Amino acid sequence: ALAHMFIRRTTRPLDGGLGDAPETVVLHFMGWISIVALLVTVATGGFVGTTDATLAPSTPWIWVAAMAAAGVAGQVFLSRAYASGRAPSVALMSYAAIPMSLGLDVLVWDIAANPLQVVGSGVMVVAGVLLVRGGAASK
Repeated sequence: ALAHMFIRRTTRPLDGGLGDAPETVVLHFMGWISIVALLVTVATGGFVGTTDATLAPSTPWIWVAAMAAAGVAGQVFLSRAYASGRAPSVALMSYAAIPMSLGLDVLVWDIAANPLQVVGSGVMVVAGVLLVRGGAASK
């Protein structure tokens, strides 16, 4: 939610200004997230004992590249959507990404979803529906 508020704030014109382009916001957002994730990994010893930093040869690299490209494209489109001013509809799509990613984990990576993940995904779907209904009721 904090990231979405940041995107919304930085892509909207402020005090007659132009605001930042969604692509600029995405570049900075992904850059900072990468730096913070690296620092947390180093600080928690995430690299200790790792001798092979590559995925197994059987890993379908095309899926890894496709997910990376889809993540970048999705973030650009979300930033553009927030800049257009339809926050409840955009938030619904953001919330829908969580159960969709869980489904892709099951289908593509053959990873079984645990009950807590399923419940969490359901909570996000309910939150999205309530958000859209609340936005429609306030009009």
